Amino acid sequence: SGSMEPIIHTGSVVYINEHSKDIAINDIVAYRLTNDVFVTHRVVDIKNNTFITKGDANEAIDLAPVPKDNIIGKFVFTIPLIGYAITKLKSNIWLALPIMSGLLLILIIDNLFDHERLKQSKKIKMKTK
Repeated sequence: SGSMEPIIHTGSVVYINEHSKDIAINDIVAYRLTNDVFVTHRVVDIKNNTFITKGDANEAIDLAPVPKDNIIGKFVFTIPLIGYAITKLKSNIWLALPIMSGLLLILIIDNLFDHERLKQSKKIKMKTK
């Protein structure tokens, strides 16, 4: 939706760091509203171990405080317009499969390169000791 404009545009996909649970005022967080509804809004206050949130483009704060257990993680970055493409692909599985397979392959290759860089870094550190 447009509730986080201009930081997060309608149709964007957001990357959330699920390991980052140390939440402070002004952080943008994703949280579970219901079993299948997720919201990404800014923390504007913290009261009694719950988070008061608000969309940047909204006039008022969200109706209910968010319990800590509902927080998924902190916002890291956004990819504009990808959400529209994902919505279109959901309706055409035969188009989605090759695209998703390609993206998965890119992620696997990137992960392998990261793993190799880490190994090389450890070797260099061991040689310098």
